[in-house]
Amino acid sequence: MLEKWDGFLPWKDEKHLVVHLTTDSSEYRWAGVLKLLKKDIKFGDYWTGSIITSPIVVKEAKAVFNCICAIKEYITDTRIDIDCDCKSFIAAWEGQCSRSKELNVILKDIFEMVRDLRVVIRFNYVPSKDNLADGFSRILSKEDAMLSSIAWERIQQAIGGSGHTLDLMALDSNTMCDREGKKLTHFTAYNTPCSGGVNMFAQHIRELEICYVFPPFGKIASVLRFIEQQNLSCTIIVPEFQPKSIWLPKLRIKSSVSFLIGNKSEKNIILYPSKKRGYFRDKKGLPWDLFCYHICNENCVGTHKTFLPRHLYESGVSKVVVGDSIIKQMVDEVDRTCRVFAFGGATIKTIASRISAICSEYKPLYLFVHVGINDISNSCNGGFKVNVVQSIAYLCHILKKLENVTIFISAVVVSSLTGRKMGIGVVNDEYRDLCRKNNWRFIEHNILEKHLRDGLHLERAGIRILCDNLGLLSS
Repeated sequence: MLEKWDGFLPWKDEKHLVVHLTTDSSEYRWAGVLKLLKKDIKFGDYWTGSIITSPIVVKEAKAVFNCICAIKEYITDTRIDIDCDCKSFIAAWEGQCSRSKELNVILKDIFEMVRDLRVVIRFNYVPSKDNLADGFSRILSKEDAMLSSIAWERIQQAIGGSGHTLDLMALDSNTMCDREGKKLTHFTAYNTPCSGGVNMFAQHIRELEICYVFPPFGKIASVLRFIEQQNLSCTIIVPEFQPKSIWLPKLRIKSSVSFLIGNKSEKNIILYPSKKRGYFRDKKGLPWDLFCYHICNENCVGTHKTFLPRHLYESGVSKVVVGDSIIKQMVDEVDRTCRVFAFGGATIKTIASRISAICSEYKPLYLFVHVGINDISNSCNGGFKVNVVQSIAYLCHILKKLENVTIFISAVVVSSLTGRKMGIGVVNDEYRDLCRKNNWRFIEHNILEKHLRDGLHLERAGIRILCDNLGLLSS
């Protein structure tokens, strides 16, 4: 074959373009620092998969491979000086072999990468204390959290269609997968081997993409503005802080679908990076309620479609609110998809006994229950907590029978009447525990005594706050 080859291999330019790269690996993360134009570019990611249990020399070798792969756009046809603090790896590279089959595979991968990029590499040993990448290889940040497979499946089912196509803020290790189990194209904060682009805010994104983003909480407002400017269809994951964040009203207006992913204290929703076993479930549970909102890049209805997809909103499918006389005035404030059933003087058991018939007739997708103040009024004597627990257990029994209904339980609001404060706390604690166990939504209220009309019922401002907290306020 060589006798018939008329081509030639060009000499490398004798003017050396030298790139200085530092690599390192810890037990749980790899990192690199590229010196370019008097600027240090840091990058890295967490170990996932089988390599987590590999010897450190294998991880050091893989770190070198990942670093070269991550910055290949900068180093094609250059000479690279690589600082590394692992003598075993350097010896294996210079000797062109190792006793470890796993290490030999990575050495071969590095060689093929170097050949394809037409680069010459030279390794230099540096002690760990002088390794520029050592610190970055030991970072462990909660900002790098990801959703669990359970939570992600809920979102994929809710959005429908072919699912998401682009992860706007991720790492190679924590990007989500499409319906076929393949990693989504994703943008990263810095260079990684599989990155589709560095810095979400520097990208121009096609309107056909179905985007997903789980942003750092301090950047939510900026991300929302970017989504709006780029006219994107995007699913965004946000917590519900108390007091409510300034970006929440705008997010509600823009979204076509929104729903609860996980209640406060739920433990199977978010995975955090760890030092020993990749991403793991948080032992303490969520510190807040976590919500999913989906924004369409089409003209949306000009009010928050409380937890309803657009086509259901336009077809007039109802939401149902059932409760005592506290909610009677909500009729004038809620949007046209909502029906309010208020029963004066009703207790928890009274409301529970009416829910099945109401849901059977109206078949709502979303049921809101607001009741409890009359149980406190009727049980001021002994046995109050026992009665409340029994009543709530009966309510739970009724609600569990409902099919294809998302359930929201509203907290009992403040009262200025004597002897009610402790009882309100007891009822709300029971409701909160009930929702946590059944994955229902418990809704807190920021209603004060100044919003009361007669010490018990709400004036109009209080009613509007109640409707807004439930997401039912008409525009």
